Amino acid sequence: MQALPRRQVHAHPTPTLTLSLTPTLTPTRARTLNLVLTLTLPLSAGKYTPLYSQTECTICPEASYCAIGAASPTACGPGTMGDRTGLGDASECTPCFLGFWCSAGQAIACPGDTYNDVRGQTNQGACQPCPEHSVSTEGSPSRVSCACRKGYYNINSTEYPRCAACPAGTDCKSIGTTTATLQAVIQPGYYRHSHRSAEIRRCPDYRANQNSRSSCSPVGEPVTDLGCRAWTTGAFCQECNVSDGSRYFDFASSSCMMCTGSRAHPLIYGSGLLVVLVGLVAVYRKVRPLPNPNPNPNPSPNPNSNPNSNPNP
Repeated sequence: MQALPRRQVHAHPTPTLTLSLTPTLTPTRARTLNLVLTLTLPLSAGKYTPLYSQTECTICPEASYCAIGAASPTACGPGTMGDRTGLGDASECTPCFLGFWCSAGQAIACPGDTYNDVRGQTNQGACQPCPEHSVSTEGSPSRVSCACRKGYYNINSTEYPRCAACPAGTDCKSIGTTTATLQAVIQPGYYRHSHRSAEIRRCPDYRANQNSRSSCSPVGEPVTDLGCRAWTTGAFCQECNVSDGSRYFDFASSSCMMCTGSRAHPLIYGSGLLVVLVGLVAVYRKVRPLPNPNPNPNPSPNPNSNPNSNPNP
């Protein structure tokens, strides 16, 4: 007997119930009616159904997408990644991030001491090595992420590292030291004249194992931006940073001392003495006697006069 046509009843967001009526004949020729119920699930993008017996759809996992009616997820293509669940089309996969390369929809970080500054890469060959003597963390997105390793500093004026061994008189214990930050690692007793200079010199007043003796980068004291002891400046921090003569540099203590009492600056006394001398010279020139126009104290007698003649006859 011909089977009865199936009648399908569709619902919008809910599963569809399909009712099938199939009459069959038994060996006893008794007429029976078998009732078959079929549960049909409406599929949508971003979900899949791997089993016929499944009563609900499964959300598409990360690193893949699921088209409408998919029985299994499809991995995102080369150079792309699925960074969330429920993707319904390959166009929803994201280009691989900087610092990573992607395979089978998964992002794989570039190893340490390398970087990748281009998106959508498909293999580890995209990870470029950092410059010599520099390091980076995993997943570094550019060459700027590379920093000079311990014991080295960046001599470039740009952010791109070009690493050289730290000069004598410094202690580069951490990574990322640059010419600009070299001041922070200068050891006690050493000096440089500018933040742009890498020429480190030992100060004349430096004494080994006497970190507070020198005026250059003393330990445990407030210092200037170039590491000089407070109130000092100039070459090797041996000048006072005042111009009013109120302080003088004391070589015994490598410090600028106040000019008070018997410890006044010798230049002050010298300047005062010079002023006094100039004043005395000026006074002397005003009160000294005029010079005699006739330098001969005994003028010669008149040849026409008679020394024995009497002016009064």
